[in-house]
Amino acid sequence: MHARPLRRLSALALCALMLFTMNTAALAADAAQRRREAFLEQLSDLPHYRAELDERYLCYLDSEDYTAEQVLRLVNVNADRSAYGEHEETDVSKGVLMLVNKQNFLGRYKPKDLVSLGACGSWGSMAREARDAFVSLVQGASAEGYRIWGVSPYRSYDLQEYLYESYVSAHGQDEADTYSARPGWSEHQTGLAVDVAVRGESYGDFEGTSECEWMKAHAHEYGFILRYGEGVEYLTGYMYEPWHYRYVGVEAATYIYENDLTFEEYYYYYVVGDESPESPAAAE
Repeated sequence: MHARPLRRLSALALCALMLFTMNTAALAADAAQRRREAFLEQLSDLPHYRAELDERYLCYLDSEDYTAEQVLRLVNVNADRSAYGEHEETDVSKGVLMLVNKQNFLGRYKPKDLVSLGACGSWGSMAREARDAFVSLVQGASAEGYRIWGVSPYRSYDLQEYLYESYVSAHGQDEADTYSARPGWSEHQTGLAVDVAVRGESYGDFEGTSECEWMKAHAHEYGFILRYGEGVEYLTGYMYEPWHYRYVGVEAATYIYENDLTFEEYYYYYVVGDESPESPAAAE
């Protein structure tokens, strides 16, 4: 065969290959777009979906770690942002509803109205409103035969720094970050949080006790929530801690308890968000 026909056949083959490649790429792009649209449509059917967060939702399109609902919850509360990296300053003007976590920095804040736990704890103090509510809780539990005891309430920035560094020294930073807050990022520093135990026992032994079950069922009646629940570690940033309770007031605590929310969700939906607890999305 002459060279000219061979060159013509090669050119035709190259054109065919290019067309095939372009068509394959176009089909792949079309399929990817349909997957993105289907994922967002799935999310849009869920309560609290926010279209302005689509790009952040889509970062989890191929995730094998989270369901669609978990992706929505994670992004909605900024838990997709890097811990201790992208963060906001805690809005302390929110009072008992202020948010402190790995994306909300408290700095060297100190409550102005700290009051001793007195006979309701082994040491320390809490912000007055939270302390008074905790005293009522301890008394209410006692009337029913349960021995609730406060073992670790307010911690200063410096105390938290000492504790955190000791945990890092003992277990390494990665592990310490699963259960201990860095200084300036701890709820205990607000004066609104307290670790609880059965009186005379360690808080580490609280799980499985009748007091633990009583707290889970009744703490909201006094304005407290189980802050770091089981199965929502990806939202709260911390391991399950059955002993760690946070005061948010009776109204918020009751809503959080009845709707099985994390405090992060309540805060972003109803405290700084434009939703109300009575909205259709909240009722679903």
